[in-house]
Formats: sequence, C-alpha cells, structure tokens
Amino acid sequence: MRIAVLELMPKGHFTLVESLVAVFNSDSSNQIDVYITNSSFNNIIVEQSLNVNYFVAGNDLSIELKNISRLNYDILIVSSLDSFLKEFAVSDIYKNRVFLVVHNIDFWFDLKLIKRIKSVILGVVKNYKSLAYLIKQNFTYNRYKHQIINQIDSNNGGFIVLNANLKNNLRMFVEESKIRVIPFSVYRDKPIYGKQLNTEMILIIIPGMVSQVRRDYDSLLSLIERLYDNHNTNIHWEFLGGVAENEGGREIISRANKLIEKGIPLKVYDKNVVSLGDFDDRMKNADFVLGNLHVSINSRSIYGKTKDSGTIYTMIKYAKPGILPSSYPNIHQLESSTLTFSDYEDLFKLLVNLNFEFINLLNYNAKLNSELFTPQKVYKQFIEK
Repeated sequence: MRIAVLELMPKGHFTLVESLVAVFNSDSSNQIDVYITNSSFNNIIVEQSLNVNYFVAGNDLSIELKNISRLNYDILIVSSLDSFLKEFAVSDIYKNRVFLVVHNIDFWFDLKLIKRIKSVILGVVKNYKSLAYLIKQNFTYNRYKHQIINQIDSNNGGFIVLNANLKNNLRMFVEESKIRVIPFSVYRDKPIYGKQLNTEMILIIIPGMVSQVRRDYDSLLSLIERLYDNHNTNIHWEFLGGVAENEGGREIISRANKLIEKGIPLKVYDKNVVSLGDFDDRMKNADFVLGNLHVSINSRSIYGKTKDSGTIYTMIKYAKPGILPSSYPNIHQLESSTLTFSDYEDLFKLLVNLNFEFINLLNYNAKLNSELFTPQKVYKQFIEK
C-alpha cells in the first residue's frame, strides 16, 4: 500500500508520527510518505528505511493539500488537526481514504449547541478572549469540523484513537467499524531500553510538559520534600519536559529549584522543549514513570476517556513500570506493571515501602506488557478490521 502521514500543525505530535511510520513500515511492501512543516523537521526522528520518504510542505497549505490529494494514496493519515480547519474542510484530500487521529473526542464530536453557547458566555464573563474570537471558535470552526467528519465518513475513511478505552467512548458518535486503535508510542525493543537495576537509587521520571493545569506539581513537590526530610534520599526525581509558560510552569520550576538548592535529588529542564533524543537518553535510566495527572481537566475533558496522557505510552515505548492515580482509567494491558495511588498521602506510603525485589518484578511485567504493542502487532490489528 501507498500511505501518507500528514503532520502539518504548528505544534505537532512527532512521537505519534514516529509510531505511525514504524507501524506501517512493519510491512515491507508498504511505501510511506511523511509530510511535515519546515519548522518541525528537527523534531522528527527519521526512520532509516528505503520504504519511507520525508517531504517538507510548502507555506501555502491549500496548495500542498491539493498536490497531495492528486497522488491517490491507499491510506492518508492526518496525525494532528487543531488549526487550519477551513483549509482541510474544503480540500480534495478525501479522494484518498483518510484516517483522522482523534486526540480529543470532546473537541471533535461534542459539538452540541448548548455547549457552544455556554462556552461563549463563560469566555465573555471571564474575559478569556474577544467575543469575535469566541464566536469563531464555537460556531465557525465547528461547522468546519462537521464538514471534515462528514467527508471522512462518506468516503470510506475512519478515525484513529490511542487506546481501547477511547475507542469505547468514540463509539457513541461513530460506528465501530470506522474506528482503529494505534497507540501514541509503540515498543521496538531497542537495546537502549531497560537498564540494570540500581539497588542504591530509584529514579522516578515525570514525562511531559511541566504544567500545573495538566498535572498536580504542587502536591508532588510537597511529597518530594517530605520524603527527603523523612530521610528517603535514595529516590531521585526528574521532570522530563519543557516548561509550559502559560500553565504555571515557570512557578513550578522556581519552586523545584529551591528544593534542588536544599540538596534534594531533583532534575528539571528550564526550557520550552526537550528534544526527542534527550528524552530517549534520559528515559533509558528510569525505574518508574509517574503520572501526577489532573485526571478531570473539566466536566467534559477527562484523561483516559475523552483524551489521553502520554504517560502510559512512555511506559509502553520504554518498557517501564508506572505509578498512576487510581482514578485514571488505565488500559488493561498495563495493569500488572502499574502501581496506583488514591491521593498523595497514599503515594507517600507507597514510595516509602518500595523494595527492589518488587521493582524487579514490575520491570519484568513491563517488558512483557510492552511486547503487546510492537509495530507488527499493532499493524496486524489495524489491517484485520
């Protein structure tokens, strides 16, 4: 098959692009063309394969989509679509069989009139944006979303979500036969993944943007300081992500630096983005992946139901055990390599009582669980639908 992967958004999902390429390149008869923007080229880890080509899209998106639509791909995957909705709505790409990756079910399918009216009123009352902007976001853009969904639906296309839990929720809006599952990251069993267990130190990594909106860093920093004061100095911490300036990230880094000055073994990155290469290098040393998530962002946006966190996909990609809030609807394949906590007092007790024999078992389970998400297995499930 000839397959195109489009990642043309200003802030793309580059790890997902890497996974999509790996999945479809697991069949050597496929030819994959990846289209990205000039500004995002340095963020892509290029697949070294004769079957994969990378193209930098031109500045005029409408012309680029028109040119791509003429190439008659068997499958065309749009890996991110959160802006340029008009250009995609009126384009000819639906002559190809288009699959849209749905990162937020509520963004694409919860388009009820009453919700849009409430969103405009709330935005005006709280002075989030201008009235003109709010009307465009909630009415004009939603019209384009409807157009895109209808064209995909009527031209033998479909929708991709990241796990089976999201699929079950999307079934309320889309018939099941049109839904595929491809995880944000896949497991490729690279030699750098996994490490010899260090019985003197436990490294816990919190991957992703440092944001108080998405994660509870206030409670976590208090817990880290309490553990240190309680002489639990064998636990080391790392916030492996860029700083979300508009989401309280700067304040989190400032507080973290005070703990570092105190001698607490904590590493942070005072920059907007951590490169994929640096991310890989650091993750190979982790003992645990911690998801200090705010599971419910609001009444409509819930991690694990309408959208998902990258935490569990980091666990999959690097074959690492995880520590997650018990309120997060984890996928069943990772249950045997995941510890859960109800609150931060519960997390404190969990960490104090960790022993290396148990950590060894969790690492063994993590490897077995990640092997369920190889490119070959994910591709087979995609094709068999």
